[in-house]
Amino acid sequence: DLVLDFEPAHGHYSIWQMHRAAQANEDVHADTVARGSFMATGRSFTLLGDGLLLVYQTSSTGSYQVWSCSRDPAAYTTHAALPCSPVGQADSFSHPHNCPGGCGAGDCYCPTQATCRAVAG
Repeated sequence: DLVLDFEPAHGHYSIWQMHRAAQANEDVHADTVARGSFMATGRSFTLLGDGLLLVYQTSSTGSYQVWSCSRDPAAYTTHAALPCSPVGQADSFSHPHNCPGGCGAGDCYCPTQATCRAVAG
């Protein structure tokens, strides 16, 4: 289980592996697997679970992207690009999302192009 620790004022982040078996006063923070900077302070970064990362533009536009990130701690290294790829985006939460690959088979976790278009609106 990976946890994203983000400092919005500076854009710095740490990703660490959580120690789920921790009890009482034991630290749940196990190993830090990556550190870096998103170089963006006008965005919010939230792990959604199942390897999905929400990148939300905190400006008035409210646009967002969803990225699929590796769930393997070994895929992360300090000061390297995160092992993530885009799977969806929209101009705001009130607009339909679209898939970066043009809604082809496999985009947005869709097994077929028709399913992806149905999900994307």
